[in-house]
Amino acid sequence: MENLTLDLLQSLPLILLLVMALFLMIAEAIDRKSVVVPYIGIVALLVSAVLEFPFDDKNGDMYRSVAIYNGMLKVRGIASLFHVILCLTGAFALSFVVPYLRKLKEFKDDITGEITVLTIFAVIGMILLANANDLIITFIGLETMSVCLYIMAGSLKTRKESNEAGIKYFLLGAFASAFLLYGIALIYGASGSTNYNKMNMALLQNSPLFFAGTGLILVGFLFKISAFPFHFWAPDVYQGAPTPMVGFMATASKSASFWGLMLFIVAMSTVPKLNTLLQIIAVLTMIWGNFMAIRQTNLKRVLAYSSVAHAGYVLLAMASHSNMGFQAVVFYMIAYTLMNLATFGVISLIEGEKFSTNAKELQGLYYQKPAYAIILSMCMLALSGIPPFIGFIGKYQVFAAAIKADMVVPAIIGIITSVVSAFYYLSVIRRICFIKPDEKYLHTPFVADGLSYTALGILVFAIVVLGCYPSPVLNLVNKLYLYSVAFIG
Repeated sequence: MENLTLDLLQSLPLILLLVMALFLMIAEAIDRKSVVVPYIGIVALLVSAVLEFPFDDKNGDMYRSVAIYNGMLKVRGIASLFHVILCLTGAFALSFVVPYLRKLKEFKDDITGEITVLTIFAVIGMILLANANDLIITFIGLETMSVCLYIMAGSLKTRKESNEAGIKYFLLGAFASAFLLYGIALIYGASGSTNYNKMNMALLQNSPLFFAGTGLILVGFLFKISAFPFHFWAPDVYQGAPTPMVGFMATASKSASFWGLMLFIVAMSTVPKLNTLLQIIAVLTMIWGNFMAIRQTNLKRVLAYSSVAHAGYVLLAMASHSNMGFQAVVFYMIAYTLMNLATFGVISLIEGEKFSTNAKELQGLYYQKPAYAIILSMCMLALSGIPPFIGFIGKYQVFAAAIKADMVVPAIIGIITSVVSAFYYLSVIRRICFIKPDEKYLHTPFVADGLSYTALGILVFAIVVLGCYPSPVLNLVNKLYLYSVAFIG
């Protein structure tokens, strides 16, 4: 009983989110027109993030991971960082979603309450996925996250594109979940356990069930991070889903999936040739994502293939299988989250009620909304890895880790594809800033409210400041990782 009490206290920030999600679900059902539900949701996410770092650091407790609930879940250490980042991502996403949905006049009923509840439940699933120490928790977290995202993708019921995005995401996601669950079953059959600490890797080296299970689980994760060749859902979902929700899907879900995959790979560190396979997938993902992005004329599809390429960069760091590589994964996903949240946040303002994100309709944006054009340009420069933005530091960390692990050829390919990516990122800047608008395609962007401008301001500030001075975040990531990784292995 004492252990259960301690476990409940350790997981209090997560329990708070669950209680608030249930409370808001009931409140939204009682009064669907309530304007306070989304703001309560934002506050709940922020409070949960704050509560995750209350530890006294005199004994280094802040940096040490702890297993709770019979070793199935992790708290503190690197797990606390994941929790905080995912909660903040959810809060920023809601800051863009709330005004976006209220400006769309096609809705007879306000669905901001529903989206708020779905966002909080999705964050809970992401935290479970990113902090799991057992494959059962991994699957529960993944499915909790995924079901919420399927609904969010198809939430604009009057738009054919949104319905298509929701259906495609659901059907393909169901296949990926089946692969993952079957893989978990095979690993359990081979090892007799689904807990990372209780698997005897030395005895599993020659088990065909174990290798088959590892491969199936890897397929499930590769789908969630939209890596080649399991990326084909991303362009249609990105284009059809509501833009602020795409920002949430592209950042929080991908970060949680990468961190869940990282924990899995660390636990499976004795599996031969796994790193070679990851290198091959990383190279193909970087090449395919960047070269396909060049062909796109819709900005959201450009960013979809861009996200595929970024998945390749992160997989490259993961394939190095070193402390430096895994730290680069964590930092890169922090940088990617900041950049993409800002990008999709400003796009949700630019597209207006016509959902205009085609190249011709974005042309000459600077002459209509200079502030939007400048923010979007800064985001494009950051995503391309041009200093002084945080994207440059993220890519430097990834390529440095790969080179240090003697993965010189994949690193060179990554650098070349990163240069290629500058072509389509700079093309966006050229079109919105240096070409006058075509009157035939003119539309009216949304006017940003205080909540959207505040969120954009914080994100842009972080992108610039952490690009110029990344040491505090890098040092924190290094300490949390080094204190936590021994707990996994």
